[in-house]
Amino acid sequence: MAADANQDGKITTYDIVLIQKLILGLNSEFPNGKSWRFWHTSHDFPAGNPLSIPLLEVLEHGPEDGMYPNLYFNGVKIGDVNGTADPLH
Repeated sequence: MAADANQDGKITTYDIVLIQKLILGLNSEFPNGKSWRFWHTSHDFPAGNPLSIPLLEVLEHGPEDGMYPNLYFNGVKIGDVNGTADPLH
């Protein structure tokens, strides 16, 4: 997920180029402007190709879901392929 910089569902050398350009300061953001991806904890990633289906990034709920529905999400910093990003800094 973190390596898919252009969020096209594939990890290619173009993603590496985009990450490098951001690190070198040649670009100030990724093509879609997002630097983080979030998905609901109920999202099931398919085995073999976890990027093959869209992420459940939006959760809609109504009164029938109760006052406190399950609003837990996971997140990843785009380009942080080794998982060392600190969301607080």
